[in-house]
Amino acid sequence: MRLFFPLMIDIRKRCNTYKQGQWLIKVFFPIVLVLLCVLYVIAPARSQNNSYPSDVIILIVPNQPHAIISVTFSKRIPKQEVKQRLNYLISFTGWRVLSVEIHDDQLKGMTPGSTTIQTSATLLLDHPLLKENGAFILQPFLNTFSDFDTFEVIYMEQMDTHFDGLFDFTAPGMSVKLIQYGSPYRYLFRITNHSDPLPTLPLIQHLITKTQQTQHGFGSLAPFALWMIIGGCVGLAMLAFYILRFSRKGVRKE
Repeated sequence: MRLFFPLMIDIRKRCNTYKQGQWLIKVFFPIVLVLLCVLYVIAPARSQNNSYPSDVIILIVPNQPHAIISVTFSKRIPKQEVKQRLNYLISFTGWRVLSVEIHDDQLKGMTPGSTTIQTSATLLLDHPLLKENGAFILQPFLNTFSDFDTFEVIYMEQMDTHFDGLFDFTAPGMSVKLIQYGSPYRYLFRITNHSDPLPTLPLIQHLITKTQQTQHGFGSLAPFALWMIIGGCVGLAMLAFYILRFSRKGVRKE
């Protein structure tokens, strides 16, 4: 968003050299700026609603016959510890691993001038079993990362209307929720009591109707869509105002 406003200002200056540019400045740019302001205001709210302080993010990118799995920790983890954890994950899945890369990434911190280091691992798999009966296999991730308070498992797949996997599961000391339904599928794991035994997650859950599935996928977008409609209406109102204003000027000149 920060890039849009300087770009709009630069284009606005260039339009001053053209006759048609005067009309763009008075009609087009007010509408665009209104929409951009609306997006700028609601963007923090959307990111706040959809973001969680996860300790680990597991990103799964299927690409038959292979798949890529990226594991990113929120802090620096010794590489040997990461290797042990990945071997533990593979022991539950039986995946055939073609390659493994573990590296540390230095990122900008929250305060100016500060940096933070995160450890990431990337696995290339050959013919991995990621789904069964149209549902994602989640148990190996729970067994491997249950010592963290929160972690996410994200499947980069388009929405499947026949998806019948896990949506919402709660057990003593933990919960698993599908917080984004398709494009991608995003699961949030929360462990509130690490001393409780790990449950067996159901593979298929027949408790959610298709209407509720749609709400899972698009419910978080409802406020965004509402504000877009409001911004569009404001833009159209401004457009109508300028058109009427210009037409009146034309009538007066005649």
